[in-house]
Parts: sequence; structure tokens; C-alpha cells
Amino acid sequence: MAGVRSDPRYKRARSAYLRDAKALGLPCAKCRQPIDYDRPWTPGDVEYPTINHRTPLAHGGDPFDADGFEPMHYGCNSGLGAGVKDTAPPSRDW
Repeated sequence: MAGVRSDPRYKRARSAYLRDAKALGLPCAKCRQPIDYDRPWTPGDVEYPTINHRTPLAHGGDPFDADGFEPMHYGCNSGLGAGVKDTAPPSRDW
């Protein structure tokens, strides 16, 4: 079964969000550095513009809700994994 990232609705939502982020000049939500929204994809390019889901899909995030998106560089985003940004680690192993 295909993943959500291949769903045409997701691709449209992602493209629309990045177009709006470019118009607003939004920086990377993690490193706060500027994003080149016109940068073409090159495999392994850590500066490529992506979207991060504030609530990761693995934690029930809505893949089509642009209110849950934030712009990030590919390198910044891939470093997060399925973790939730800016949260404290657990106080102990439960």
C-alpha cells in the first residue's frame, strides 16, 4: 500500500503550504535560517525545503492539515525522526 506522501491530496497540501511559506519568507522552524524555496531536489541535499508535521504522522498527525505544518530544511527535518520537536525527554524509563 502506498504511503501518505504519494497521495495527491498530500502533494497538493504540501505544495500550497510551501508556496505560502515562500511568499511570507518563513525561515526554517528548527534552525531559524532562511530557506531557498526555489532550490531543486538533489539526493542528500540538507538545504532542500520540506515541511515538518508539528504532530508527527506516527503520533496521529493529520497529513493534510496545513495548520500542522511548518517549513524546515531537509537536514533539520530528517534529524527529528518521529519525535515531537521541543519536548523534554521522559524523566525515567517507564
